Amino acid sequence: MGTAAAPAVAVAAGAYAIGAVVGGLLNRDDEDRPRELALPEIRKGTEQAQLVDLLDRYIRDLRNLRSGPKPDAVVDPSIEALVAAESGYGTAVRVAAAVDGLDTALSRSTATPSTSNEVREAVQRMADRRAALLEKLRSMVDEVAEVYTKLLEMSAAVSSLDLGMGATEDVEKVNSSLDSLRHTLADLESQADKEA
Repeated sequence: MGTAAAPAVAVAAGAYAIGAVVGGLLNRDDEDRPRELALPEIRKGTEQAQLVDLLDRYIRDLRNLRSGPKPDAVVDPSIEALVAAESGYGTAVRVAAAVDGLDTALSRSTATPSTSNEVREAVQRMADRRAALLEKLRSMVDEVAEVYTKLLEMSAAVSSLDLGMGATEDVEKVNSSLDSLRHTLADLESQADKEA
Protein backbone atom coordinates (compact mmCIF):
# COMPACT_ATOMS: atom_id res chain seq x y z
CA MET A 1 0.00 0.00 0.00
CA GLY A 2 1.45 3.34 -0.98
CA THR A 3 1.29 6.60 0.94
CA ALA A 4 -1.71 7.72 -1.15
CA ALA A 5 -3.80 4.81 0.15
CA ALA A 6 -2.89 5.32 3.83
CA PRO A 7 -5.30 8.24 4.44
CA ALA A 8 -8.12 6.33 2.74
CA VAL A 9 -7.48 3.28 4.93
CA ALA A 10 -7.39 5.48 8.05
CA VAL A 11 -10.70 7.12 7.09
CA ALA A 12 -12.29 3.74 6.37
CA ALA A 13 -11.07 2.35 9.70
CA GLY A 14 -12.39 5.42 11.52
CA ALA A 15 -15.76 5.14 9.80
CA TYR A 16 -15.92 1.44 10.69
CA ALA A 17 -15.10 2.17 14.36
CA ILE A 18 -17.74 4.91 14.55
CA GLY A 19 -20.27 2.61 12.89
CA ALA A 20 -19.50 -0.15 15.37
CA VAL A 21 -19.96 2.19 18.33
CA VAL A 22 -23.19 3.67 16.97
CA GLY A 23 -24.46 0.22 16.02
CA GLY A 24 -23.69 -1.08 19.48
CA LEU A 25 -25.51 1.81 21.09
CA LEU A 26 -28.54 1.43 18.86
CA ASN A 27 -28.78 -2.35 19.22
CA ARG A 28 -29.46 -2.25 22.95
CA ASP A 29 -32.65 -3.72 24.33
CA ASP A 30 -35.61 -1.46 25.18
CA GLU A 31 -34.82 -1.50 28.90
CA ASP A 32 -31.34 -0.17 28.09
CA ARG A 33 -32.72 2.65 25.94
CA PRO A 34 -31.35 5.96 27.14
CA ARG A 35 -34.05 7.97 28.83
CA GLU A 36 -33.68 11.31 30.48
CA LEU A 37 -33.23 10.99 34.21
CA ALA A 38 -36.18 11.67 36.46
CA LEU A 39 -38.87 11.86 33.80
CA PRO A 40 -42.19 12.75 35.35
CA GLU A 41 -44.98 10.21 35.63
CA ILE A 42 -47.85 10.68 33.25
CA ARG A 43 -51.46 9.81 33.88
CA LYS A 44 -52.49 6.60 32.12
CA GLY A 45 -55.53 6.50 29.84
CA THR A 46 -55.24 10.09 28.65
CA GLU A 47 -54.71 11.20 25.07
CA GLN A 48 -51.26 12.53 25.98
CA ALA A 49 -50.27 9.16 27.51
CA GLN A 50 -51.50 7.39 24.37
CA LEU A 51 -49.39 9.74 22.22
CA VAL A 52 -46.29 9.01 24.31
CA ASP A 53 -46.99 5.26 24.04
CA LEU A 54 -47.39 5.60 20.27
CA LEU A 55 -44.08 7.47 20.06
CA ASP A 56 -42.43 4.66 22.04
CA ARG A 57 -43.80 2.08 19.56
CA TYR A 58 -42.46 4.11 16.62
CA ILE A 59 -39.05 4.21 18.31
CA ARG A 60 -39.06 0.41 18.62
CA ASP A 61 -40.23 0.03 15.01
CA LEU A 62 -37.54 2.43 13.77
CA ARG A 63 -34.97 0.36 15.63
CA ASN A 64 -36.22 -2.76 13.83
CA LEU A 65 -36.40 -0.99 10.46
CA ARG A 66 -32.74 -0.05 10.43
CA SER A 67 -31.58 -3.55 11.27
CA GLY A 68 -30.78 -6.20 8.71
CA PRO A 69 -29.06 -5.99 5.37
CA LYS A 70 -30.38 -2.80 3.77
CA PRO A 71 -28.70 -0.19 1.62
CA ASP A 72 -27.43 3.04 3.14
CA ALA A 73 -30.31 4.91 1.49
CA VAL A 74 -32.63 3.20 4.00
CA VAL A 75 -30.33 2.65 7.00
CA ASP A 76 -28.91 6.19 7.23
CA PRO A 77 -32.27 8.01 7.39
CA SER A 78 -33.61 5.26 9.69
CA ILE A 79 -30.80 5.96 12.15
CA GLU A 80 -31.39 9.71 11.88
CA ALA A 81 -35.13 9.25 12.49
CA LEU A 82 -34.43 6.96 15.44
CA VAL A 83 -32.01 9.43 17.02
CA ALA A 84 -34.48 12.30 16.52
CA ALA A 85 -37.41 10.32 17.94
CA GLU A 86 -35.39 9.07 20.92
CA SER A 87 -34.11 12.55 21.69
CA GLY A 88 -37.68 13.86 21.58
CA TYR A 89 -39.05 11.15 23.89
CA GLY A 90 -38.13 12.92 27.15
CA THR A 91 -39.60 16.16 25.86
CA ALA A 92 -42.80 14.36 24.87
CA VAL A 93 -43.09 12.91 28.39
CA ARG A 94 -42.51 16.33 29.99
CA VAL A 95 -45.14 17.92 27.72
CA ALA A 96 -47.61 15.11 28.52
CA ALA A 97 -46.99 15.68 32.25
CA ALA A 98 -47.57 19.42 31.79
CA VAL A 99 -50.90 18.63 30.11
CA ASP A 100 -51.72 16.35 33.06
CA GLY A 101 -50.97 19.24 35.41
CA LEU A 102 -53.20 21.56 33.42
CA ASP A 103 -55.97 18.93 33.43
CA THR A 104 -55.76 18.79 37.22
CA ALA A 105 -55.77 22.58 37.56
CA LEU A 106 -58.71 22.93 35.16
CA SER A 107 -60.65 20.23 37.00
CA ARG A 108 -60.08 21.94 40.34
CA SER A 109 -60.85 25.42 39.03
CA THR A 110 -64.12 24.39 37.44
CA ALA A 111 -65.24 22.32 40.45
CA THR A 112 -66.48 25.49 42.11
CA PRO A 113 -67.89 27.81 39.43
CA SER A 114 -67.20 31.50 39.74
CA THR A 115 -68.71 34.56 38.10
CA SER A 116 -65.44 36.48 38.42
CA ASN A 117 -63.98 37.64 35.10
CA GLU A 118 -60.46 37.06 36.44
CA VAL A 119 -61.25 33.46 37.28
CA ARG A 120 -62.84 32.80 33.88
CA GLU A 121 -59.88 34.43 32.11
CA ALA A 122 -57.38 32.34 34.10
CA VAL A 123 -59.32 29.16 33.31
CA GLN A 124 -59.40 30.11 29.63
CA ARG A 125 -55.63 30.74 29.60
CA MET A 126 -55.02 27.30 31.13
CA ALA A 127 -57.37 25.67 28.62
CA ASP A 128 -55.65 27.47 25.74
CA ARG A 129 -52.19 26.45 27.01
CA ARG A 130 -53.38 22.85 27.40
CA ALA A 131 -54.77 22.79 23.85
CA ALA A 132 -51.55 24.28 22.42
CA LEU A 133 -49.31 21.76 24.22
CA LEU A 134 -51.46 18.82 23.19
CA GLU A 135 -51.47 19.99 19.57
CA LYS A 136 -47.67 20.26 19.56
CA LEU A 137 -47.41 16.76 21.01
CA ARG A 138 -49.79 15.43 18.34
CA SER A 139 -47.76 17.17 15.62
CA MET A 140 -44.52 15.66 16.86
CA VAL A 141 -45.92 12.12 16.90
CA ASP A 142 -47.53 12.69 13.48
CA GLU A 143 -44.19 13.77 12.04
CA VAL A 144 -42.43 10.71 13.45
CA ALA A 145 -45.22 8.62 11.89
CA GLU A 146 -44.71 10.37 8.54
CA VAL A 147 -40.97 9.74 8.52
CA TYR A 148 -41.51 6.15 9.60
CA THR A 149 -44.10 5.51 6.87
CA LYS A 150 -41.88 7.03 4.19
CA LEU A 151 -39.01 4.86 5.38
CA LEU A 152 -41.27 1.81 5.14
CA GLU A 153 -42.20 2.82 1.60
CA MET A 154 -38.55 3.28 0.64
CA SER A 155 -37.61 -0.02 2.30
CA ALA A 156 -40.37 -1.81 0.39
CA ALA A 157 -39.14 -0.28 -2.87
CA VAL A 158 -35.62 -1.48 -2.11
CA SER A 159 -36.89 -4.95 -1.17
CA SER A 160 -38.89 -5.24 -4.38
CA LEU A 161 -35.94 -3.91 -6.40
CA ASP A 162 -38.20 -1.08 -7.58
CA LEU A 163 -35.38 1.44 -7.65
CA GLY A 164 -36.31 3.34 -10.75
CA MET A 165 -36.56 7.08 -11.25
CA GLY A 166 -38.48 7.60 -7.98
CA ALA A 167 -35.70 6.33 -5.71
CA THR A 168 -33.99 9.72 -5.47
CA GLU A 169 -37.35 11.40 -4.97
CA ASP A 170 -38.16 8.96 -2.13
CA VAL A 171 -34.88 9.79 -0.39
CA GLU A 172 -35.57 13.51 -0.79
CA LYS A 173 -39.06 13.08 0.70
CA VAL A 174 -37.65 11.25 3.71
CA ASN A 175 -34.94 13.90 4.18
CA SER A 176 -37.55 16.66 3.96
CA SER A 177 -39.70 14.88 6.54
CA LEU A 178 -36.66 14.45 8.80
CA ASP A 179 -35.95 18.20 8.57
CA SER A 180 -39.56 18.94 9.46
CA LEU A 181 -39.40 16.50 12.40
CA ARG A 182 -36.24 18.16 13.72
CA HIS A 183 -37.94 21.57 13.56
CA THR A 184 -41.03 20.24 15.37
CA LEU A 185 -38.85 18.62 18.06
CA ALA A 186 -36.98 21.88 18.63
CA ASP A 187 -40.30 23.74 18.93
CA LEU A 188 -41.68 21.15 21.36
CA GLU A 189 -38.46 21.25 23.43
CA SER A 190 -38.72 25.04 23.64
CA GLN A 191 -42.34 24.78 24.78
CA ALA A 192 -41.48 22.11 27.37
CA ASP A 193 -38.70 24.33 28.75
CA LYS A 194 -41.21 27.18 29.16
CA GLU A 195 -43.59 24.90 31.05
CA ALA A 196 -40.87 23.54 33.35
